[in-house]
Amino acid sequence: MNARLTAIRKTLDAGPLPAADPRGRLLSAALLVLHEEGIHALTQTRVAAVAGLRQSHLTYYFPTRIDLLKATVEHAAGAVMALVGDGAQSMARSLNDVRSILCHQISDTRMPRLMIAMAVAADEDPSLKAWMAAFDLRVRNFFAMALQRFDVRVSASDLALFHATLVGVALLNYSAGTPSSARQARALVKAAFDRVVADAF
Repeated sequence: MNARLTAIRKTLDAGPLPAADPRGRLLSAALLVLHEEGIHALTQTRVAAVAGLRQSHLTYYFPTRIDLLKATVEHAAGAVMALVGDGAQSMARSLNDVRSILCHQISDTRMPRLMIAMAVAADEDPSLKAWMAAFDLRVRNFFAMALQRFDVRVSASDLALFHATLVGVALLNYSAGTPSSARQARALVKAAFDRVVADAF
């Protein structure tokens, strides 16, 4: 493995830095609760306690649990997008870097847990389904732009298939939860990424 990919993996394994602002602290705490305690523990009271803030701080930024869930999904996705985008935090200087970041992130169970929580919450609040569809479209559009940085143009149907593959692989890995499933998930993402790049126009 080359030094660049080793550096990327070390940075990803370190996880997000603690946020100094209250809103960021709350979102980081929500991810921590989700990762360590599961979906059932993702309550406003628990997140505020883990963040070391009063619950009134949390309800100021996120009046409902649904608001907290949506913001947490955006926060988690935004962290990955920042790594592969073209901003100051980007670690992707090549297509190989993009693939490495995606392969590494597929083993992270926080995003599948969040999306499952959103799907369950959508049973109680059907307006979330429209939000989830819009979120998925934003993710696909972002990925298309990230690939365009490297002169790779992917058709909308190939992009949708690649995104569906990522989601499916992430959920399968989450449900199995073994080192073997994580290795298989990385291999599948690598193969899907290579296929979508090879088929690009």
